[in-house]
Amino acid sequence: MLEELRRIAFRFQIDPQQTAGHTARLSSVITVLNNLNTSFLNFIEIEFLKNEKFRAVYDKSPKVLDGLKKELELLVVDLKFSSFEAAVASNIVEPPSLFTTEIDDWKRNAFSEYKKNILFGNFEEPGYMSQVIGKYSPDERSRIYKPLFTASISDRPFKLFLIDAKGKKLNLRQPDKSFTDQYFPKKEKVKKEKVVYRFAKIYAKIGGSDTSADLSKKDIKKVLLIEEMEHGTYPFRPDIIKYDEKLYVLHEKLTCEVNFENQVYVVSFSSLNLCVWGITREEAEAAFNFSFHALYQNFALESDYLLSDEAIVLKNKLLTIVKAIK
Repeated sequence: MLEELRRIAFRFQIDPQQTAGHTARLSSVITVLNNLNTSFLNFIEIEFLKNEKFRAVYDKSPKVLDGLKKELELLVVDLKFSSFEAAVASNIVEPPSLFTTEIDDWKRNAFSEYKKNILFGNFEEPGYMSQVIGKYSPDERSRIYKPLFTASISDRPFKLFLIDAKGKKLNLRQPDKSFTDQYFPKKEKVKKEKVVYRFAKIYAKIGGSDTSADLSKKDIKKVLLIEEMEHGTYPFRPDIIKYDEKLYVLHEKLTCEVNFENQVYVVSFSSLNLCVWGITREEAEAAFNFSFHALYQNFALESDYLLSDEAIVLKNKLLTIVKAIK
């Protein structure tokens, strides 16, 4: 049995770089063995489920696949210490009685196909790539090929060689990025649909003594009335006004009136005779911030003797409103 497994096995060699006595690191051996085994078992599962008859068996009893994968897990059937050359094979010599003859025959062919078409595939040959892309979905390609490519990426402290039936060494390495991008195309980002918000006036019975404080759900004892608004014309009440690098910290919130007229939002603050507009409420608020900044720079910072009596009144209002500038 063992001789037969050695005959059908595929061989690989780990060629360590910069190690004492040219010996293979344990971590390198574990990485390669684990990745080869993962790739093969994923291949087994994918191919098994592509068979309609086997899929029907699996749908009735999913555990059949777990048993199959356990029995087919790769075995180390020969080993040479120098540079760690190993032969691995799946136990297909003595088929267990748990499966039908049809599945046992498929198992033998599957291991042979994996060796020929996956392990020894010409990963960068266009015809091979087209065949793989046509046969396997992006997720299936990732499950089969990524473990192989990950085991042989350039930053590993070793080189990985496959040894064919004639003893010829073939360097198993990850293809260039231009090829791997085709094996594993990036998933397109799903664009989130823009949320369209509605506005409403809510009258509620609330607890607590300070109604100006931020409310939480527990403060709302009872919702008395909800009136849906056609537009977002609720008051604009900033306590900080920001424009460019300037921050105007106010003594208290300004209560600005907001209206929707002639398809634009209008924000006004009568005390300073400010009135601005924008296509959206956000644009109107930004316009208000700019106008407030310009008003402050042109009047609040100016000397009284350069201002009219009316302008001095405006200046004093601005100085009263603004607590600090940052």
